[in-house]
Amino acid sequence: MKFPSSIRQDYKQPMASGRPAVRRHPLVRWGALAASLAALGVVLANSKEPEEIRAATENSSRAVAATSEPAFETVRIDLSTGEASPAEPLAVAPDEPAGPTPAAASGASPADKPTAESLGWRSPADHPPKPPATVATTATEPEPALRSETLTVEKGDTLAAIFSRMDLSATQLYHVVHAGKPAEALKHIRPGQQITFHFDGDDRLAGLSLDLDARRTLSIEGSGKSFTAQIDEHPLERRVAFAGGIIEDSLYNAGQAAGMPVDIIMEMANIFSWKVDFIRNVRQGDRFAVMYEELYKDGEKIGNGEILAAAFTNRGEEFRATRFEMADGRVDYFEPNGESLRRAFNRYPVDVVRISSRFNPNRMHPILKKRRPHNGTDFAARTGTPIKATGDGTISFRGWKGGYGRVIYIRHNEKYTTIYGHMSAFDKDFRQGSRVSRGDVIGYVGSTGHATGPHVHYEYRVNGVPRNSEKVELPQAASVPAGQMDAFNRISAKRLAQIDRFEAVKLAGKPAENPGG
Repeated sequence: MKFPSSIRQDYKQPMASGRPAVRRHPLVRWGALAASLAALGVVLANSKEPEEIRAATENSSRAVAATSEPAFETVRIDLSTGEASPAEPLAVAPDEPAGPTPAAASGASPADKPTAESLGWRSPADHPPKPPATVATTATEPEPALRSETLTVEKGDTLAAIFSRMDLSATQLYHVVHAGKPAEALKHIRPGQQITFHFDGDDRLAGLSLDLDARRTLSIEGSGKSFTAQIDEHPLERRVAFAGGIIEDSLYNAGQAAGMPVDIIMEMANIFSWKVDFIRNVRQGDRFAVMYEELYKDGEKIGNGEILAAAFTNRGEEFRATRFEMADGRVDYFEPNGESLRRAFNRYPVDVVRISSRFNPNRMHPILKKRRPHNGTDFAARTGTPIKATGDGTISFRGWKGGYGRVIYIRHNEKYTTIYGHMSAFDKDFRQGSRVSRGDVIGYVGSTGHATGPHVHYEYRVNGVPRNSEKVELPQAASVPAGQMDAFNRISAKRLAQIDRFEAVKLAGKPAENPGG
């Protein structure tokens, strides 16, 4: 067989050794690649390894075909015979499956054949793949900081004016006041109250809070058009306090000298008002003692609670009272025998008492200039002063009626009716037909109808006939029910004994000790 001259030139013998210097012709390199591929085909055909090994081998053959330079380290070609011989086995990573080496095509004995196990391969069941690494993320999106601003309600302020000062729109005001029934408390804000506005990190309104009293806070939260309102109750610590003294000129001055809070002085006078005329009948030498609650919040006194027991000696006659809550929830003050110290009605519908016009059947009307009977008593007070129901009953009329202006009629039973006229506004909690209790706020002082100034016109009617509320004999309130007398006696005896110990120490001029021991 003759080779082309181009090939013969490649096999000249320039060396004296007699052995030709072999140079790889391009055709030889391509022949080597073909032989490699053929050997790999034999391996694949005879392989009995798992499917994963065959897949790995196919991937290897495709990788070889994709390279521009053949992988000569896998197979050698003997030019004299044209046969392929295996190269040294390839190293395989222990955790990676490897296919059979080209030695499988050489006819070597099984002991000489490299196997998958000898190369470090293990079944996937024996060596499961490592789970992907997880990266712990500790960074969290920071919540926007809240900003709060507190504003004090000033005289003449309205909620609209306050929102305007805070650069809040009428739309925001609308959504806040309609956040729920508790939000109606915003309609009755008073000078001196503080409203705290809360804003989110984007300076948008996030809510507000308003202390309604020492025990309750109105909280409104939300954003945009969605706000919710609730009233939060604060746990308060109650401590028992005692005060008392001897009157020199007036109960008020004696109470102040004894360190009594003004509200406790007024409440004690109210408790005994059906037994003692504090305007005309109080005398020098009269004495008093009272046991009451002080309210503390977070260790700081924030106000006073209820009077628990009291004693008043007027002209040598002693009157004693104990507070008692009955099984149905009604609370009253009772004498030691269980009879109520109160009447079924209060004398006055407002706390601040200044009578500007009394009951007078022959009065000359100040506006109409005609003789018109004045069938009630006028109590002058500032516009907005709360008006309270003087007794338990049902609202039989609420609305506008001629010279009365805004007026409420309360029917207490078949015999008694009370009337409250010239109101500036009605309380939103009560409607016509609502049941009210003595002391409930039903409206606010004004000057609607025929009125020369802010006051409440109060009428007391018996069987439809107007009576002078200052002088009429009022019915007595109910006594302690017979079935609850044992409980009342235990409470009353304990509290009045503490009052007695306090008075003994106080009148003896000794340092005041806690008489509750």
